[in-house]
Amino acid sequence: MIYMYEGGKGGKTVMVLGPKWRFHYYAHFDAIDAFLFQPVAFGTKSVVVDNMAGKLPHLHYAITTSFSYWW
Repeated sequence: MIYMYEGGKGGKTVMVLGPKWRFHYYAHFDAIDAFLFQPVAFGTKSVVVDNMAGKLPHLHYAITTSFSYWW
């Protein structure tokens, strides 16, 4: 994990650096059982999805990159 934040509309959020230098952003966690810059293996359970004050549990996910692709 390269980024962790708590607050705002996303609640508890994390960002993970993945293959091809892509950033994977997740929001609306109830609990995060990891620390900053911890390597995260595929299938590792390190978060719990939030209930969002009576709404159905859900997760926001996005993939971004900091590099422009020439094609």
